[in-house]
This record gives sequence, C-alpha cells and structure tokens, in this order.
Amino acid sequence: TTSLVSKDRLIQTFSECSVLDKFGLWLEKTRFAKIVLKKRDSKRFGASINDILVLEYKHRFKESYVWQTLEKFRRIIAEKRDQPYVHLTLTCYRSFEIPQAIEALKRGWNNLRAFFTKRHGKLEYLAVLEPHDDGFPHL
Repeated sequence: TTSLVSKDRLIQTFSECSVLDKFGLWLEKTRFAKIVLKKRDSKRFGASINDILVLEYKHRFKESYVWQTLEKFRRIIAEKRDQPYVHLTLTCYRSFEIPQAIEALKRGWNNLRAFFTKRHGKLEYLAVLEPHDDGFPHL
C-alpha cells in the first residue's frame, strides 16, 4: 500500500485514514479539477477548440457552489419575505444505517410533496438534508 502525504506530513495508508482525512484529501484533489468533454467523432489529436468543452468540476463544498446557493437563498428571502411559510422536519428511525435512512427520508419527502401537490398545486420549497448532533440525518 502507498502512503499519503498532505501539507508536508505523512498521514498513513489510505485505508487507515479517518473519514475526515479522506474528505480533506478529496477536497484538495478536486479544488482545481475540470471536466473535459470532447466530441465523439473528432480526431484523437488535433481537435479544434470547437470540439472540446472544459467545465468546472462543481460540488456542494466548492466556494462557487456555496455562493450560488447563498444567492438563491437571498433571492427567495427578498421575494417571499412577507408571505407565510411552514417549516417541516422529517426524521427517520435509527434502526436504519445512514445511507438507508437518507433513502427513506427522500422517499418520505417525495410522498409528502406529491400529497401536497395533489391537494394544493405546485408548491415552492427548500429541502435541506442535514445531520442531527449524533450524525444521523433529518430532512
């Protein structure tokens, strides 16, 4: 197995890294990552600039994504400031493993949303999946 080095220190083999160490390494690895798309029928080498599209690799932990999300929140707050709202929290039994709990919350939310939509038409909402203090998710 190979050892990992981050910020001038030896961490350990990847399989021995904590989840937080792995997450930190992944963040570092994806900081400047790009997605390169190339037309299928273009030549392997010598493709023109019109045959290639380079996109930023985005995920929810990148600063650009965070700023985009905050801007959406600001817009919604400005537009809906004086309108009433309902705050719902969905929780899940802790007999599930966390991935199964997340899926159960998604299914539950989709069913609840379908019920509201059927009764009241299209509704605007924000859904946020976040951990309880013990790390178990709620929506």
